[in-house]
Amino acid sequence: MWRFLWQAFNLGVLLLVSQPLAAAPDGQALYRTHCAACHQFDGDGGVGLPLTSDKLEDVSDDYLRRSIRLGRPGRVMPAYQRMSDAQIDAIVRYLRERSGTQEIAFGDEPVNGDPKKGARVYEEHCLECHGEDGEGEGEGTG
Repeated sequence: MWRFLWQAFNLGVLLLVSQPLAAAPDGQALYRTHCAACHQFDGDGGVGLPLTSDKLEDVSDDYLRRSIRLGRPGRVMPAYQRMSDAQIDAIVRYLRERSGTQEIAFGDEPVNGDPKKGARVYEEHCLECHGEDGEGEGEGTG
């Protein structure tokens, strides 16, 4: 009888101790550890680009996940290939919660546009950071 009670007690302790290991990753803690040095604690940017609501409202969660996992080639953003999918998802959730933004969905339909108008928009809004060929070699590149 005592042996059974002792085994039950040990199982209970083991279950209690293992609970934190099964908890979802803390996105805020992961952000502070891996992202804040470049993007700042409040997301205003520094070495890294800002991660504020006006920037995050125009990107999908998939874009954020890929940026974290693969880095941003040609920029200072490193790849976090050893981070688990759950950790990356936790950071993305934290960014969405902190910024008050939601994931946007892009349709699969092709966009019909006017290349001349697009060139003017690119020149006005994109050229400074992304450069003539879109490779990020412009004056605003950090």
